[in-house]
Amino acid sequence: MHVRHLVRSNAFAGVERYLADVAPALAARGIEVSVVGGDPLLLGGVLTGQGIEWQPAVTTAAVVRGARHGGGADLFHTHMTAADLAGVLAGAWPYLPLVSSRHFLGPRGSSVPARFVGRCIERRLAADLAISDAVRRSVPASRRSRVVTVRNGVPDPGAPSPAMRQPVVLVAQRLEAEKSTEVAIDAWARSGLAERGWHLDIAGDGAEGERLRARAAELAPAGSVRWLGQVSDVRERLAEVAVLLAPSSADAFGLTVVEAMAAGTPVVAAAAGGHLETVGAATPGTVFAPGDVEAAAAVLVRLVDDPVARGDAGRDVRAAYLADLTLERHVDDLLRHYRRVLATTEAVG
Repeated sequence: MHVRHLVRSNAFAGVERYLADVAPALAARGIEVSVVGGDPLLLGGVLTGQGIEWQPAVTTAAVVRGARHGGGADLFHTHMTAADLAGVLAGAWPYLPLVSSRHFLGPRGSSVPARFVGRCIERRLAADLAISDAVRRSVPASRRSRVVTVRNGVPDPGAPSPAMRQPVVLVAQRLEAEKSTEVAIDAWARSGLAERGWHLDIAGDGAEGERLRARAAELAPAGSVRWLGQVSDVRERLAEVAVLLAPSSADAFGLTVVEAMAAGTPVVAAAAGGHLETVGAATPGTVFAPGDVEAAAAVLVRLVDDPVARGDAGRDVRAAYLADLTLERHVDDLLRHYRRVLATTEAVG
C-alpha cells in the first residue's frame, strides 16, 4: 500500500506537525508513504532524513503536480480544503480514492465560493475523517452522517519524571486572535503566582505578538512573563514545566494539550472544542469556561497550592492519553480506514 499525504503549505503548524509524526509511524508499519507540502526544513528535512519521499508545494497547482509525481500511490490522504481539491484533480484520471482529514471546526472552506467547492469535494471522498467529535458535530447536519471521528494521537515520550518539574506555567500556541492568549495573560496577572516565584512562559509567534507583549507589560509583574518565540522543543519543555495553560476555545483537537497529557503534565484549558474530549474528560476540574479569566486563575492557584492535586492531575491525564490518544492507536484507526477504502475500490472496479 502506498499512501500519499497532501497539504498546501510551507509552514509547520498543527497539520504539518501531525504529518511529521504520522508519516514515519505508517512507514514503520510497512506502508509506503510520501508527503507533498509543508515546511522544507521542519517537515521535509525530518521526513527525507527517515527515507520518506517529500516534495514542496505552496500552491494548489503544485500539490496537484506533486500528487502525480512518479505515480504509484494507491490513495491520497488530504489535509485542508486546498489539498482536498488538489487530490480530486490529481486523482480524477486514473482514478484514485481520496481520504480527507478535517482538522478545523466548521464546514470546508472559509468563504462562500470555497464552501461550494467543499461540498463538491465531499461527493468524491472515499472517507471523510474528523479529528475530534467536536469537529464532526460542527459539520452541517445534512452531511454529518458521512463523517467519522478518528482522533489524532501523539508519540509516547515515556514515563514522566516529577523531579524535573520547574515552577513554570507554559502557553504554547500561535499568537493569533483565535487562540485567546490574552486570557492566559490576564489569568496569570490575577493569579498572583509571579509574587511566589513562578513564571509564565509563552512559546509561539504571530500577528498578535506586539499587542500581547504590551498587555503583559501593563498587567503582569516585570520579568514574570517570558517570551520564547517559535521553539522546536515544545515536547521537551512540556516534560519540565508544572502546568500547561491552553486558553483557546477554537481548538478542533489541541495537539499541544495531548502532548502535555502524554508527558503527564496537568493542563488548564478552556472547556470548548476538542479540549472537552481530552483533558476535559480526564480532569474535568481543570477546565474553565471560555474567556473566564477568574476561573482560569483560580484553577492555576489551586494546582500550585496543592502539589498532591497537581500530581494526581498529571497521572490522570497520562492515563487518559495511554488509553485513547497514542500515536499507535491513531495509526491503527487510519490503517483500518485505508484498507476498507481500497477493498471497496477494488470491489467496484
